Parts: sequence; C-alpha cells; structure tokens
Amino acid sequence: MSEREIRRALTNAKFNNSGFTVVATEIFAIAIGTGIYFNSWAIGGGTWLVLIILINFGIFAIPYLILMSVCWAIIAFVLASIFAGLSGQIVIAIIAFVIAIGVHFAGIEHVEDISYYERY
Repeated sequence: MSEREIRRALTNAKFNNSGFTVVATEIFAIAIGTGIYFNSWAIGGGTWLVLIILINFGIFAIPYLILMSVCWAIIAFVLASIFAGLSGQIVIAIIAFVIAIGVHFAGIEHVEDISYYERY
C-alpha cells in the first residue's frame, strides 16, 4: 500500500467518523424525545438501544438513513419558508436531502468499518 492510498484511507475514515457523529446524535435526540414524550426512562433507553442495534443491520440501516434524510429535508423546507418562496423551499429541501443522504451513508459506512462481521 502506498503512502497516498494510506492517506486516502485515513481521510475517508475521518469523514465517515464525522458522519457517524451526526447519526449518533440523531439517535440520542430521538431517544430523549421519546423518553420525554412517554415520561419514561425505560422507553427512552429502549429506543436508544433498539436504534443502535438496528443501524448495524443493512436491511434496517438504509430505511433509517432515508427516513432521517427526509426529516432533514422537511426541517429545511419549513425553515426556508422564513426567507424564500415555495420554489426556494423546494430547492433548499432537495439540497438538504442530498447532503443528509451523504452524511448518513458516511455514518453507516463507519458502522460497517468498525463492525466485527463482514456484511454480504
């Protein structure tokens, strides 16, 4: 392996790690919100545990990242209404969705990188 390939791999690992930070923060926020909504530490903790386990399985990770990316697009659409018309809101929502998909894919790739088992 050349020095350039090693540098690329390290850069990719750092980027994936930052994506995972976003995914982990989302999971933590969802767990806190669920726990507060149901007024239960057990439900909040259970939500956190279930989501952490589910993102380790590709069949559940992909729907999760798509759902969360759609949520970010909706948030961007609503926030864009403050300073843009409908066409601006749509464009900003699409851009937010594309960025969120990329960040979530990086986060899921980080999970795959540190996973003990190979995925097929």
